[in-house]
Amino acid sequence: MKPVYKWMLFFLCITISSSAQVGINTSNPQSGALHIDPKNDNNVTGAPASTQTVDDVIISSAGNIGIGHIAPTYKLDIWVRPSGTSKPAFRLEDGTEGDSKILLSDASGNASWGYPGEISIIRGVYTKTTNYTIPSISPSLVYANMYANAYIKLPKGRWVVMVDHRVDPASGSYGTSYLERSFFRLTFSDNNLSGDGTLYPANGAGVSKDIEGSANGTASIGSLISANVNFRTATIISGFVIINNKTSSTKTYYLKIVNSAYPTHLNLTGRILTSANPAHTENRIIAMPLQ
Repeated sequence: MKPVYKWMLFFLCITISSSAQVGINTSNPQSGALHIDPKNDNNVTGAPASTQTVDDVIISSAGNIGIGHIAPTYKLDIWVRPSGTSKPAFRLEDGTEGDSKILLSDASGNASWGYPGEISIIRGVYTKTTNYTIPSISPSLVYANMYANAYIKLPKGRWVVMVDHRVDPASGSYGTSYLERSFFRLTFSDNNLSGDGTLYPANGAGVSKDIEGSANGTASIGSLISANVNFRTATIISGFVIINNKTSSTKTYYLKIVNSAYPTHLNLTGRILTSANPAHTENRIIAMPLQ
């Protein structure tokens, strides 16, 4: 077919009314900016019957898109009128689909398939082993607020952050009794700086103010994760904190060794505890969103 005839046929299939309505495959476009009648079965005059608009697509003057009918009231308005059997009106195949899944949205409105009640988790990262030397308890307890070489990145919102943290005596620091123990404390901070020996250093290296239970950046109820660590074998410190990131962007929280206290009758000064070894599979930081 010559190009000129192709163009003539194309314009024969398109009708533009005096009100700037565009009809494709119909000489009788209905109210709206664009009306497509794939089967070309609508009435030549007057409104088409509902059975005729099953295949129609229309863009209304309000910018609403109608599929299967010609009076859309939503931005995407699908109307399916199956005959005898049920037929779905929508299909999304993006790789997340599966039996019994529902359409879920993230905070930005992006949709994907997921199971009802499914909770997405965020995992933290352990980067390298940390050695912590027990300081002298005299004249006062020293607060290291030392970066434990582990962190987690959390988007805006409230999160329960669970920690399993393995601690081992370093070579040469093993004890002879399980009574040789130290009270070990962890928390999360807003930076990876070390402290100045106080519990609430001015450089912000202490307890994050985003931890619920921390009173203006000071460690109060629910802001520390603690356990007794012995010098005979490995110990797992387990616990959780609730972090509320009120910023509009993702924020990094750094795991800190707050301090390690021990009974006055034990002489543990100079002993070394090693932790945060990425090779130890017990180490994990996991965050789950709270509603």
